Amino acid sequence: MTMVNKPFVPNTMENVEVSWAWVSTSQGLINWTFKNPNSVPVNFVLYRGVSVNGSAPENMYLFGDAFYPLYYQNFQTPFQTGQPSPLVSSATQPPLSMFKSPDGTIQAAFIFTLKAKGSWSMEEGGWVDGMTPAGAVAIPVSYSETAKFSVNYNKAISCEQYNQQAGTNYPCPPDPFTVESALFMLPKNVAREVSSDVITMVGSSPAPTGGNGSSGSCMSSLISALEGGNLREVVQAIECLLEAGTLTLKEMDKERFDKLKASF
Repeated sequence: MTMVNKPFVPNTMENVEVSWAWVSTSQGLINWTFKNPNSVPVNFVLYRGVSVNGSAPENMYLFGDAFYPLYYQNFQTPFQTGQPSPLVSSATQPPLSMFKSPDGTIQAAFIFTLKAKGSWSMEEGGWVDGMTPAGAVAIPVSYSETAKFSVNYNKAISCEQYNQQAGTNYPCPPDPFTVESALFMLPKNVAREVSSDVITMVGSSPAPTGGNGSSGSCMSSLISALEGGNLREVVQAIECLLEAGTLTLKEMDKERFDKLKASF
């Protein structure tokens, strides 16, 4: 049989354009705008960080990862199932979904879908005390399957912290809770807002992490945080090790750590 060499077809997909503008500086409210320059629909996540009074971007994570349990239970934000449809102008926010990195880590965030040559906007609050978005980029993702997932999340960060910041008293979802969701594949590993969260597909084993299950993932997160110089993620990884029982602190050190944790 004669082998025929197929010509190389370059990836001509252009990046989704991401921009933001103030709606109200006094209220800390901004408006995100996304534009798809391609002739085909695009699924993507928003990976963004924070700048404080003009500082370099820090605390990079997927939009929606911070408070997804509360969005799901209290704000009735659904988890996407099946292939998503393009967002329409009447939608105020995108659905949630699960995303898997090449290293096997699964995390939750918003899934954005734009039609060919389409655009869509949404508002987001909480941009106060000199904070502005920074380093924002749209990362394209590919749909894999729809399945059930078990979500073990950090109540202190993913629920109670929202109530503290917003002055609300929303009840936290059960921990863990199970949800049906679409799973999308990320093209690269990305940082998580809450490194101690553990999300697994129901009926499957967690991805190997080295060491003892979740504690191995905690240690991996700690090393990544140290490599990236992100003190916030270092604190979260230490908290993860404490919850896993891998690390213990004397009472005096625990008080010092709790004070440090409260500053983030």
